[in-house]
Amino acid sequence: MTTTLNGTNVPPPTAITGEPPTSTASTTVSVSLVDTDKDGLTDDREKALGLMLDNPDTDGDGLSDGDEVLVYNTNPLNPDTDGDGFTDGSEVEKGYDPRGPGKCVNSDCKP
Repeated sequence: MTTTLNGTNVPPPTAITGEPPTSTASTTVSVSLVDTDKDGLTDDREKALGLMLDNPDTDGDGLSDGDEVLVYNTNPLNPDTDGDGFTDGSEVEKGYDPRGPGKCVNSDCKP
């Protein structure tokens, strides 16, 4: 039974079944998993961070962009994240913390 309200036809309520409504429309989400420079970050992530898609070490400090972002939490756009005059890569190589003063807490310099 359809009800008329102010000249508008209002359909009857439907039963609540606990199931989500079905739809014939499909939603497609496109995600690029391309990593042109093979540094461990997708090209989409590098674009978002302002990194070079064809250079695995954008700031030239000896750590790949992927390692800087995913492993060491250093800045892949700054070769000397802590500003002490030593590149992040040389600090990690020698066991010093590229994020601040002193030696790394862990032997692999991972936070």
